[in-house]
Amino acid sequence: MRLNKILVIVACYNTANSTKITLDKFPQKRDYDVLVINDGSRDETKNILSEYDFKVIEHSQNRGVGATIKTGI
Repeated sequence: MRLNKILVIVACYNTANSTKITLDKFPQKRDYDVLVINDGSRDETKNILSEYDFKVIEHSQNRGVGATIKTGI
């Protein structure tokens, strides 16, 4: 991960149906970093995230969107 001034935090919780659609919108070359927080998903979200080269942090259990954003910050 580069040390830029902009960080996009993507929070995921059981979002296998939309994760790929969302992450595909980020260009390969960009002037900002993308950090994905998987908030304890129990569906295929984790497998989908492994297909991408984004930095991913995994919560072992669901903590909620507030804690997920806090983790990203």
